[in-house]
Amino acid sequence: SFVPANSKERSRLNEVHIYDPVARKQMLCSTRAFQCIVGSYAPMTLFETRAPGPFADNTRFLTREKLGTDVIEGIYVTGTRETTTINAGVLGNDRPIVSTREFWYSDELRTNLVVIRDDPQEGKQVIRLSKISQAEPDSHMFEAPEGYAVRDDRMRTRTAR
Repeated sequence: SFVPANSKERSRLNEVHIYDPVARKQMLCSTRAFQCIVGSYAPMTLFETRAPGPFADNTRFLTREKLGTDVIEGIYVTGTRETTTINAGVLGNDRPIVSTREFWYSDELRTNLVVIRDDPQEGKQVIRLSKISQAEPDSHMFEAPEGYAVRDDRMRTRTAR
C-alpha cells in the first residue's frame, strides 16, 4: 500500500503478483486471504505510441523528444520524454497543465528499465527495475508462497467465454 513520503507509517504488502511468460500464467496472491489465483497470461508484445500533436478533440497536445542513450545496470537503453499539455479550461484549470513521462527502454530486454512520471495532479512517480539478472530464474520464483492455497481459474475462464 502507498503511504506519504514523509510518513512514519509503514507500507504494507497486500498482494504478490507472479508472472511466468514461458508457462503463460499469472498468479495473484492475497496476503490477507493466503490464497493465490492462477490465470492465463499473454505478455504484450506490441505497443503503439500515440503520434505527437493534438488529441482528445484538440484539448491536449503531445510532444516527444529523444534523450539519447545511456547504460542502466550494465544494459544499454534509449531515452524518450513525452510532454502532455492539457489546455486551459479543459478541467476547470485557468492555465495549461503540463505533465511529463520519461522512458528508458532496452531493446535487448524489450522493456523500460526506468519510467519517470511527473504530473502536477498526481506528483512524481519513479519506477525502476533493479537487480536485473539475465540468467535463467530459479523455478521456485514462479511458485505460490508457502502456506498459500492455490485456485486455478484458467479452465473456468476458457469455459465461460
